[in-house]
Amino acid sequence: MKHIIFLSVTFFAFVNAFSQQLKLDFDLSNAEQTISYMRSSPDRNKIDQLLKLPATKGLLRKIKMDSATAVKALLSVHDTALYTNDYQKFQYGFIKKWLTSQTAFIKLIKDKQDSIKKEVITALVKYIPPGKDLRITVCFLLGGNSSGFTLGDDSVFYIGTHQYRNDITGIIESCKHELFHNIQSLYRQHYAITDSLDKNNNPGLAYVHFMLVNLFLEGSAEYVADLRKVNNPDALFIKNLREHAEVNDSRSQQVFYLVSKLLVEVNDHPDKADQDHLYNILFDWNWNNPGYYTGYIMTRALCNAYGENALLKYLGADPSQFIYDYIQLTRQQKDKYPLRFTEDFEKVIESMVEKIKGYTH
Repeated sequence: MKHIIFLSVTFFAFVNAFSQQLKLDFDLSNAEQTISYMRSSPDRNKIDQLLKLPATKGLLRKIKMDSATAVKALLSVHDTALYTNDYQKFQYGFIKKWLTSQTAFIKLIKDKQDSIKKEVITALVKYIPPGKDLRITVCFLLGGNSSGFTLGDDSVFYIGTHQYRNDITGIIESCKHELFHNIQSLYRQHYAITDSLDKNNNPGLAYVHFMLVNLFLEGSAEYVADLRKVNNPDALFIKNLREHAEVNDSRSQQVFYLVSKLLVEVNDHPDKADQDHLYNILFDWNWNNPGYYTGYIMTRALCNAYGENALLKYLGADPSQFIYDYIQLTRQQKDKYPLRFTEDFEKVIESMVEKIKGYTH
């Protein structure tokens, strides 16, 4: 019993030490003030107070709307005759319709914020590099058409709370995924090699490398916040995300073939490439996120083969090493890891690894 108590004290001391490196602040002001406005008569003072909030300003930047339009959208909540389709991006009509459940959900998040923070920090502590620290503000919004986003500032993460179907587990897993991206940025500038390849007249490889960076960043974040391990039947938001993942499970080899063919094509014909189109095919819900899936499968395989610390290695290495090691693993253990890229794609990666050996990481 003494040994158990000692281990428990040691574990919590360990977590507490690392929690000093990762601090989370919750900002519920936008959600609470939106609810307050919707529950009252149309009050311009409340609208003005809502629009002054930093979280609301972030929302307006995301949906590309100005404050004057926001005022009209908020007024239309109480007078539907004022509503136009321009206000759809705010989703205030949906929020008003489900205001009672949204109010209860915001209260639940507020009441449980300490336990939510603890679960997120506990999941991420082992990935924080020594001597580094992060302080992140998580802004809970009621408004907009995104479940989660950042605006280029690593210190703020926005959650569209009304998108989560009252799924607090979904909130937790989204925080893990997004905050892991913040941790990734502590290790290295992942696009430095992309820039070097481009400057050294290798535009095809630069395109490929850009996509490989995102395969690793998104795939490893999917691995850390692994929705496949969530067993809560009430986690409706996660259930929806898992349905997307299951589509890729059913066509896994085709996904690897798709990635291979697209990246070989862009390497061979960079002058005809469109980076935005290519990125959206691989990393968009409209296409079931094949890039997320591919990166997740690779991360899972490498951690299974070489241990969980393998991910720490790849956080500090160029993503080409991550891809290269996966290719070697699938060559050496074909039966255990059957999801392979095409031979042409493997040759592109081998060429890239040789090209960047002399570059500064």
